[in-house]
Amino acid sequence: MISQQEIDFQLKSFGEEFRTGLPDKIAQIEQHWARLQEFRVTAPADGASASRGTRKAAGQRRSKADGTANHAEVVRELARALHSLAGSAPMFGFSVLGAAARRAEHGLTKRGGSAAPDLMRELLEIMWEHLGEEVTVS
Repeated sequence: MISQQEIDFQLKSFGEEFRTGLPDKIAQIEQHWARLQEFRVTAPADGASASRGTRKAAGQRRSKADGTANHAEVVRELARALHSLAGSAPMFGFSVLGAAARRAEHGLTKRGGSAAPDLMRELLEIMWEHLGEEVTVS
């Protein structure tokens, strides 16, 4: 039978691994966000909303950077990264980070792939802040 001390040690180790991996998670989310920005469609000059056909065509545009990924793929990749962070961060004592990731994920999916820049900025700022915090597992 595993002792509580061994369980606590394992949880602390996992938390430290999570914290150590945060720079890679940040880079991945920043990369997905930057790729998503390549698909931004400017609003018509007269202020009218884009037609359904225009929005559909924009969603099928190819990335300028590599010419392969389409808008929906980039949205899925970013949503997956945000969802993963939203679920894992609280398990290792980063509840504020997890909540920010959840807000960004919901903003992304609710807006059909056009996440609010303020939500992404908030998330990335919180991620960088958490790199300096110690992981405490209770």
